[in-house]
Amino acid sequence: AKRRGKYCGGVPILGYDVDRDNKKLLVNPDEARTVQYIFRRFIQIGSAKKLGQELNEQGYRTKAWTTKKGKVREGSEWNTAHIYRLLNNRIYIGEIAHKDRSYPGEHEGIIDRATWDKVQAILEDNKPVKVSMARTKMVAPLKGVIRCGHCGCAMGPTYARKNGRHYTYYICQKDSKRTVSRCPLKRIPAGDIEQAVIEQLSAVFRTPTLVAKTYFAARDIEQAERERLFKQKAQLEMELSQAREQALELMKPGNDQTGKTEMLTTVNRQAVELSKQLTHVSERCKAYQGNSITEQDVSEAFQNVEDPRDRNRHGAANQRADNAHRRAGWSGMRSHRTEGKPMKMKPTITVADNGNLQIHIPMLIRRMRGRKTVIAPQALDGEITGAQEPVQSAILQALGRAFSWADILESGQIKSISELARTLDVDGSYVARILKLTTLAPDIIEALINGEEPNGLSLAKLTQTFPEDWTEQRRQFGFATD
Repeated sequence: AKRRGKYCGGVPILGYDVDRDNKKLLVNPDEARTVQYIFRRFIQIGSAKKLGQELNEQGYRTKAWTTKKGKVREGSEWNTAHIYRLLNNRIYIGEIAHKDRSYPGEHEGIIDRATWDKVQAILEDNKPVKVSMARTKMVAPLKGVIRCGHCGCAMGPTYARKNGRHYTYYICQKDSKRTVSRCPLKRIPAGDIEQAVIEQLSAVFRTPTLVAKTYFAARDIEQAERERLFKQKAQLEMELSQAREQALELMKPGNDQTGKTEMLTTVNRQAVELSKQLTHVSERCKAYQGNSITEQDVSEAFQNVEDPRDRNRHGAANQRADNAHRRAGWSGMRSHRTEGKPMKMKPTITVADNGNLQIHIPMLIRRMRGRKTVIAPQALDGEITGAQEPVQSAILQALGRAFSWADILESGQIKSISELARTLDVDGSYVARILKLTTLAPDIIEALINGEEPNGLSLAKLTQTFPEDWTEQRRQFGFATD
């Protein structure tokens, strides 16, 4: 039907109404003008994202239509996928696409060929050929697995280059299609999130329950495979014996059967193939004799779940954590901090209907020290050595200094802030800004000490001017207020 230019159904497109009785597309004049406007504007600005943003700001929406059952489908805001789908739809030039070809349609086109060709030329120039080739070579083990907690969608791999270096990220797929970004997560460093997942999985795999379940499952699979192989071996031996008997029967003296030579050739060929298969299966059967899998094998295999590329980073992370703890101790804040306070998030393991284990690992992505940092939960079997802590060491150190300096001034050892600044050989305004941290609300200080402050709150923001009123402080720094 499509080869004859007939409309064969589907979701109605902007610019046309559907005559369901005659199975034809009818031009909708108002919508057709919108489609023509979209084509013209794309030629002018050449960007689907900017065009989508412009359409949304002007109040345009995608096609609104009613199903056969009378259910109304409202139009939605434009995104880049909508724009590209519209600009590549040959229906608008009066054609019907079928597989790799297009045919003249029974409907009337609403875009002239010259406009269509200009748009296609721009799309071709914008096509990221090199990017596509690079992405096909990217290793993204979490593709289709990691999900954005804000938008509830999958996160996919991408990359960027700067100063000759290659940086890989996972981006929120839904947000990447929006004309205006609304996802607070947007993108996260691939190496950090992959390492965090590997560490969490290593801990999960070390749990005795999972090791035992995996061992029993592997043992059952091994037993089933052993039985299948021995059964296959017996079947091959029987078929080979039958082939040999048939060959001997054909070679008996006095056997003048018609086509004897051709039959003998076929039987010999079958016997050779059966012999090869039998040899292969016999070798596999020998491998299962006396070499059954043990629970120790499973445990050792799980312990080897590690990315060797990140071993150096483990050492660096441990060093950073140790330095942060030392700074906290020097600053007099270690006694204020809740030692070993576990994060509220925990990995969970559930069994799906098909028997597969589903491991859910919630993680926080927070901006710390000028970059996004992955904060993983405590592992099922305890702490993960070298894991990133949610506490910002710079804030912890500044709070320690603030309370230590306040104690010195209150005790009378040093009479004024200016004298303290001279003693410390630092600027007086810096001392004043740090001292003001002691006037923060108690719950804000506790949150800072435990690393539970709002995302993006840094020492630079804390040392800016803030009100004395605690409620106003919470509001300014993004803490929840009653």
